[in-house]
Amino acid sequence: MSENIIKKGLDYASARPDLNEVKSKGYVFVGRYVCALVGTKVITKEEADDLRAHGLGLVLVYEQYKERPLEGRTAGHADALVALAQARAAGFPEDRPIYFAMDDDYKVVHQPVIDEYLRGAAEVMGLARIGVYGGIGVIDRCWASKTATWFWQTGAWSYHKESIHANFVQMTALDGSIVGGVKVDINETRQPDWGAAFMEKPVVTVAPTKAELTLVADKIIDPGMNVDGVPSWGAIMWTLYRLLVFLKKV
Repeated sequence: MSENIIKKGLDYASARPDLNEVKSKGYVFVGRYVCALVGTKVITKEEADDLRAHGLGLVLVYEQYKERPLEGRTAGHADALVALAQARAAGFPEDRPIYFAMDDDYKVVHQPVIDEYLRGAAEVMGLARIGVYGGIGVIDRCWASKTATWFWQTGAWSYHKESIHANFVQMTALDGSIVGGVKVDINETRQPDWGAAFMEKPVVTVAPTKAELTLVADKIIDPGMNVDGVPSWGAIMWTLYRLLVFLKKV
């Protein structure tokens, strides 16, 4: 019966809360990012080890840029390669899901390409490890399409409703909350297992391959196309960013 008690956690991008305070306030897990970006948004092995040392579970979510899921199956496959490589580099267990962010108010018309994006990710990781983050419409449609197995619902775009399929729910208002000295989002579990690693169970990890370590280091993703077959605005901005990084090295 105790397994069904609601548990609370945090998620954040570049912020770094005081983990002693996080733990003392009763939070038991943290949500962090994997993506092809340079900087502090991406989880590292050192950070993952620190979370574990403080007795905190870890949930991973992949988000590149907001429009990325609308680029379909090829994009999903490429993003899952990055997500898996970074998860392994951080020591994240092989039996835990990675959530893929649908960070907009996506409608029914968007669902076919979102499903294709998730199918592309499943080609790399297997459907059993595919999670989706989004509003209630995306959550329920992905459940009905069977393109995801784990569901992290955001209060945004959910219209004060909760999906019965949600494993856990992001509760915070849009202005965030302060915990451990930084702004964070607050989450509550809705099912006994919400995909967190390091939660009092054996951990099975796989060391990243040389190719995966190169992928992590180079921050490379495929160019990305929208449904009309032309480069997306997000992909164009990403290409310019990569060019600036390259020019700084030469």
